Amino acid sequence: MRLKNLLLISTLSAIVTAAAGSKFSWDVSSWQCNLASPGAEQVCKLQSVPSIWRGAKSGFILGGILGVAGCVFISRKQQSLQFQVAQPINEKVTATSNDVHWDYLSAGILIGAIAFAVSEPVKNQVVRRVAIATAKAPVSLEKLFENSRSIGNVAICAAEGNCSSDGSGTHTNLYLQGGHFDPANDVYNRGFCSDQGRGRDNADADNKCVERNKSRLNKITQLMTAAGTPPQQHIKAFISGIDQWNQASPRVSDKFPSKYSQALQQGMTEEAAIKWARVEAFRNWRGQLDASGLRTVCSSKWSLSTQQKAGLIGLSVGSEQYMKRCIGADQKRRTDAIAITLQNYGKSAGISPVENYRQSNIIQPTTTKPKNSNTQLSDIQSVNKDIVVEMRYATADNFMGKKVYPVAKCLLKPTVAKKLSAVQQDLAPLGLGLKVYDCYRPLSIQKLMWEIKPDEDYVANPATGSRHNRGAAVDLTLVDSTGKELEMPSAFDDFTKKAHRNYTGSSVTARQNSLLLEAAMKRRNFTSIAKEWWHFDSPDWKKFPVMDLPL
Repeated sequence: MRLKNLLLISTLSAIVTAAAGSKFSWDVSSWQCNLASPGAEQVCKLQSVPSIWRGAKSGFILGGILGVAGCVFISRKQQSLQFQVAQPINEKVTATSNDVHWDYLSAGILIGAIAFAVSEPVKNQVVRRVAIATAKAPVSLEKLFENSRSIGNVAICAAEGNCSSDGSGTHTNLYLQGGHFDPANDVYNRGFCSDQGRGRDNADADNKCVERNKSRLNKITQLMTAAGTPPQQHIKAFISGIDQWNQASPRVSDKFPSKYSQALQQGMTEEAAIKWARVEAFRNWRGQLDASGLRTVCSSKWSLSTQQKAGLIGLSVGSEQYMKRCIGADQKRRTDAIAITLQNYGKSAGISPVENYRQSNIIQPTTTKPKNSNTQLSDIQSVNKDIVVEMRYATADNFMGKKVYPVAKCLLKPTVAKKLSAVQQDLAPLGLGLKVYDCYRPLSIQKLMWEIKPDEDYVANPATGSRHNRGAAVDLTLVDSTGKELEMPSAFDDFTKKAHRNYTGSSVTARQNSLLLEAAMKRRNFTSIAKEWWHFDSPDWKKFPVMDLPL
């Protein structure tokens, strides 16, 4: 059998088998995707493309192998017949047989190489085309607010300050376990949306929050569609509209869609348009910015950074400029929390959005805990007993002025604890050691700190979580062989320029000690920050989740 016949038969066999493999994978995927909610089928099928392509590729390779094997079998039969008829030329037949076998092997290798060479480019084209089709498919808006763990509700929870941006650290933990008092409205709020006093407990309030947000879907959808910004193409704005309804009233939130459309027509970006529209929606029939609840928030300095509060200095409370800056700061905070949540919460589910967070809108994040060591914490004194532990938040000697940790334990990720132990060992020959002030910090405690010091220059916003919340950061100082602290530029938790690394007003000894601590930590691959000489991070902190485990 000639080589060209072998190639033809093998290729045809490969194509037929590839078609069968892809058809089987597609049928299985279609059956699974038919179980998805309305609007989710296209996204489901997009995610199925890699498995469908694997079926096709496997079929192609298998078909090629079967084709070659079939040709070899036929060839052997032919050669056997030739051998019986022409025994006198036995050696020549054997040589020809070996040559043909090598041709078959080369053809098989060629077919396999072609299959692998074309697989990735073709698959990428298939994914791109399905992605375009998916981007045009309808989004199931109901899925966004289906339950308290749906991404729309988690985004609102983050905007309220009750959740972190990956959906963890909800009100079911520690500080918010029983709800929290709302000074602006003089009620006790519960649930992920800070339901104002209606829920018996957090679970009941969660259900009321879900029903409340669902009840608003049709209205916001109608208003956005009428304004020329259909929510399926403006998911972030759609969730922001529901959030503003949750925060304010229909009088305010009903204006958001038209204001948002107006901002886009003026050439604003999506982010800028959302923030501008949220502020402008607070204008009353007189054209005045009217948000009495937020006026209380601003005067109580609840949710503004130092820079934002500084912008209110010299302005009379309630004036146009005062309210514009006050409301603007609050709406920016909420909008940013929603944007970060859409990004991070989708990532935690392994979602790669095609357009406008479409997959994040539909697919819920997994609640399965990682099976690796990232979720574990190690007690530093079980790793190295020579490290001195003085957890300041387990005492009243801190900027909060009260004890907020039940125990004085320094817990860190195992890899971080191991590196810190290495720093201690490096310092020992110098007659020095480490004293830790803070390590892993529960997210619920982070929220307490934020209420007292809502300044991102010094306290991480709980909406995004702190590196301490991940067990990947440590606050510490140096001690001598007797355990006495070395002189440093400032005290721990000093929120002034004295704590900055570039501060030159301290003594030479203090600056040298600070530099020595920084050098020792960096030698073991810790990183420092500019405004706290005592704070160091593990550079891989991003791979660890924000946690709210009790100490």
